[in-house]
Amino acid sequence: DFVLDLWKGHNLERLTEAADTCCSDVTALYDMMKGAIETYTASSDYLWHWKKTHELVNGCIEMISLMVFVLAVCYDKYLHSPASQTQPNTGKKGKKGQSSDGGGPGAANNATAGDATAAPILVPERERLVLVTKVLRELKQRINEMDLVLLEWGSPLNDEIVSSSIVQILNDPKEILAGFLPLTISENAMVEVAEMRKLLKDKLKLMSKAI
Repeated sequence: DFVLDLWKGHNLERLTEAADTCCSDVTALYDMMKGAIETYTASSDYLWHWKKTHELVNGCIEMISLMVFVLAVCYDKYLHSPASQTQPNTGKKGKKGQSSDGGGPGAANNATAGDATAAPILVPERERLVLVTKVLRELKQRINEMDLVLLEWGSPLNDEIVSSSIVQILNDPKEILAGFLPLTISENAMVEVAEMRKLLKDKLKLMSKAI
């Protein structure tokens, strides 16, 4: 809705409200992700809850990433847009001594009709740029906080299980496959978390030109 209102640019109050709503949505995504990981950490069986938690967290990050991309495009558009484009088109300028409505007996009627069909005054693009920047700053703050949450997200297998697997492999070569399975699960999980963190850092880099 915020991007759609930006595109229309007809009402500053509505745009401001939409920007505030967008910031609230960003916070809600962060809270959802943080809450999911906290619930996972408090559970007694990390492995059982890993998949569900991973899917929810990944969904939050994908949504945040999409917001960053779209708003970064909007930022670039408004930053490099000529100032003249922030003003509505008022039509061609009339000749010297002649009004833009062409003058003549029907001039008054034409003016009245023109007022009724006049294009709405657009919010200057510099004002829209300010609102986009506001939301991008909120995104930046929440992405940094998300990264800290991911940093604390532990393996789906606790240290005791991992250590036991290593001992099992060393003591009995016949159990090497059974021993490696938990290690593989743990390693793959941490790789996925690392990829999520990298994605967030890439989005921060994308926003670096704006804020």
